[in-house]
Amino acid sequence: MTFEYPKLAESVTRRRLSNGLEIVVVSKPYHAKSYAVFATRYGGMDTRFCLDGEWHDTPAGVAHYLEHKMFDTEDGNALQDLAAQGASPNAFTGSALTGYYFESAEHFKENLKILLSFVSIPYFTQESVDKEQGIIGQEIGMYDDNADWQLYISLMEAMYFHHPIRVSVAGSVESISHITAETLYACHKAFYDPANMVLCVAADQDPEEICAIAREILPKQAGPIALKDYGAAEPEHVAKNLVEQEMEVSCTIFQLGYKGMIDLAFRSGNIASIGAYAVHAGDTFEVRFRGDNAAFEEAIKSGNMPGLTWEEFLAWFNTQGENPQYAFPIGDIWSLLVLVVVYTLWVVSKRKRVVVKNVEIK
Repeated sequence: MTFEYPKLAESVTRRRLSNGLEIVVVSKPYHAKSYAVFATRYGGMDTRFCLDGEWHDTPAGVAHYLEHKMFDTEDGNALQDLAAQGASPNAFTGSALTGYYFESAEHFKENLKILLSFVSIPYFTQESVDKEQGIIGQEIGMYDDNADWQLYISLMEAMYFHHPIRVSVAGSVESISHITAETLYACHKAFYDPANMVLCVAADQDPEEICAIAREILPKQAGPIALKDYGAAEPEHVAKNLVEQEMEVSCTIFQLGYKGMIDLAFRSGNIASIGAYAVHAGDTFEVRFRGDNAAFEEAIKSGNMPGLTWEEFLAWFNTQGENPQYAFPIGDIWSLLVLVVVYTLWVVSKRKRVVVKNVEIK
């Protein structure tokens, strides 16, 4: 399927191969550089899974560890191979996915073949796996000193009781000490199957040629995909209302979280989709409300929707009763971010406590 965007002189082509691989090609005519990312639906929170009837409980940080070791090949190292072809490669691991990518101004097809090859064909030795522990251990130490990362992990620990998303993607120095070559091979077999992966390309390239390269390099048929297990269902309430931590930062930073908002909104049956956008002091919103304020009720009836600044909106919201009501702006969906921040501020104002707040000071 191809979607044309004539005003941009671009198109987006989507294909699904017989082995289950999804391919997305964004045509970029006249662009000097080309980009490709090969990603799997496997991340730091996927530590427990079942494959071929056997359950595996893997150490925290194994997905990130696997990302590091995937560049090893029987003939050397894929980073060096890509660099020799003029490419700039890298990789990343999140809670739910792992991606490998490169950008290059030349030799795109050769680089794409290298990318697909080293990601799909693992090569580990116990010696190289053991050697990597020191490197990743240093990286974990850097994360421990990163205030923004610690803030995010504290937020996850505050919101969730036992879901593995509350564990750092990199794991700990202790957890990665249990990772072996066999562990990495098992995780690769479980999640690095074409049917569990996506190839995205942004380049001035023929989508059919990209599909042909993928068919040439990757397995012809889809293999079994592991069944993931995240444990028992999470309670709807948060694990902790407040987390505070002292670190060497120039100013206080914080994050707010609201658990279950999206699921609750969709269950209402009144929302088709939810979008989010940033809000800043001084922004003006065209809003309408159902509430106790007669001026807003009159505005709804007259069709003269008031334009409120962010400060005016918060002032009105905090004057409402214990159960303030709201309606969505005309022609747009309410910002999820607005709802999260507003509801949290309302809780602070009315109940003198915070639902979820992570603060780092000093």
